[in-house]
Amino acid sequence: MIKLYTCGHEITTPLAEIIHAFTNEKIEFTKTVEQADVVSILNGETVETVIKVSGKVFTGKNSVMPSKVRNEKQCLGDAVKKGYYLLATKAYGKTLPWGIITGIRPKKLVMDFINAGELDEFKDRFCVSHKKIDLSILTDRAQKQIKNSLTDDSICLYVGIPFCPTRCRYCSFVSMPMDKQQELIEPYVECLIREMEYTSGLIKGSGKKLEAVYVGGGTPSSLNEKLFDCVMSATEKYFVTDSLKEFTVEAGRADTITQAKLKSMINAGMTRVCINPQTMNDEVLKGIGRNHTSEDFENIFDVARKIGIKHINTDIIAGLPGETEEMFSDSFNRLMGLEPDAITVHTMCVKRAADLKTTDFKSYDAEKMVDYASGKLISSGYFPYYLYRQKDTLASLENTGFAKMGKESLYNIFMMEDIGTVIGLGAGSVSKLKTDGPNKFRRVFNYKNPIEYINGFDDIIKRKEDYNL
Repeated sequence: MIKLYTCGHEITTPLAEIIHAFTNEKIEFTKTVEQADVVSILNGETVETVIKVSGKVFTGKNSVMPSKVRNEKQCLGDAVKKGYYLLATKAYGKTLPWGIITGIRPKKLVMDFINAGELDEFKDRFCVSHKKIDLSILTDRAQKQIKNSLTDDSICLYVGIPFCPTRCRYCSFVSMPMDKQQELIEPYVECLIREMEYTSGLIKGSGKKLEAVYVGGGTPSSLNEKLFDCVMSATEKYFVTDSLKEFTVEAGRADTITQAKLKSMINAGMTRVCINPQTMNDEVLKGIGRNHTSEDFENIFDVARKIGIKHINTDIIAGLPGETEEMFSDSFNRLMGLEPDAITVHTMCVKRAADLKTTDFKSYDAEKMVDYASGKLISSGYFPYYLYRQKDTLASLENTGFAKMGKESLYNIFMMEDIGTVIGLGAGSVSKLKTDGPNKFRRVFNYKNPIEYINGFDDIIKRKEDYNL
């Protein structure tokens, strides 16, 4: 537990986030300087910071610097975080790859400064590594063609299937193990299809262009073949129109995918499928709670190619429990050997609700793993096309999607760049509605779990009546 004392400013949450990034400790606010492990005081235009670590005391001052890109409050926040960061690098003997940036869209911040001609100011203000600046520039470059193809009328759709065969130990998403939810699955699908029908009418009446549909989870392919086909058929019926450019299905785990389900996707007009091994190491797979093997993944990947699926995305995670840097490299090389069209390199993230949160586990150097994967991908003709960050990610790293030229995901770019309205269907989904007001988006939440979703379905439809697309 790190005890934090602040005075003269209210930059508490961002400061707590960067303290946590260095220490992985919970933060407790204290009312006295004497009790505090970290002190941050604003004195005029100067932030005075003190850190106490293992009996040593580190002190420093950092000025609040004006900026053409940042407003007054943001400049203060930058100074408060940098004041702590500069001392923490000495106290803990390490730096963070994204410096003092704690938000989920760091690339946007990089490009805001570059587009304003203030790259040197960015480097000084945020302490971001050269590698991450270069990654941001490459990612922005890869996005431009898709972003330029979109209009103010472009919207996307997310369809949520919150069921999984088992719950991965690192997972905190709204997802339910199938064996405990069997009686809910069929009524859930019935409600979801009704929500699809109603939403289809909303979109048609609005005159908006539906450009991408993403069926995610959970694990959508954990539904049995009959119900899965019902969802695919309904998606085609209500949303596969002339304006649709991309239809992704997150099939997910190899042990849930059958040839019949793959054919259902193809028949419905699916253009992109995600089949995600997470690792090609069987012992690590078992340790995180997945019931398939690397051979199962390779077999279903081969089946998907042979029946004509031309765009396969795969995921791999750096920093999984028990996976060394060498094991990760071997796993990654094996995945690359299959030549998927896109690979998303995730960094291990243990959220508060995850099973691993209460477990001590050995994690290895995730930054080396991410650097290895990124280097191999770029040298092999893949380009980073979207990236985002999460809280509690190992080594304060990021998740990056890489794709071969022309294989980028429109939906992923649309979501991560906050381009426009995304309508969410199903339990746990969030509709993000673009507005003209000072707040760029209005968020409307569906009920989180399947029982609430089914029981509160009429209320969900009433909320959609007020979308004003």
